[in-house]
Amino acid sequence: MPRIPVTGDLWQCQIADYDPQPCRFDAKPNQATEYQLTKLMGSVRFTGTAEFPDSEHFQFTGEQFCPWGACDEPLDISFTWNGERGRFEGQSNGEPFAVWWDKDVAAAYGGAGYGGLTGQEQ
Repeated sequence: MPRIPVTGDLWQCQIADYDPQPCRFDAKPNQATEYQLTKLMGSVRFTGTAEFPDSEHFQFTGEQFCPWGACDEPLDISFTWNGERGRFEGQSNGEPFAVWWDKDVAAAYGGAGYGGLTGQEQ
């Protein structure tokens, strides 16, 4: 199970008790440890920079937004690998966030291109 993203795979992202939704890591040019992380679907989404200092942690800085309503807020979340659950976990304003690689989702939905979705669609 990868702990450092591979551009081209979809991952699963979950906020609080919402259903998990596909998300994507995109490598940032000339940055060996930084990725753009975007939650592609759902009523609450997020996008921003994920920096991996090692395979056990990543720091996410970005924004949460709702395509159909106002839930915009900045996010700054420290994620830590939870080996028992097989995922990265963090919190923002008391809400749990989780990110994990799932082999069944990695190539689903047409792969990382996900039909060209950017996560900004309504």
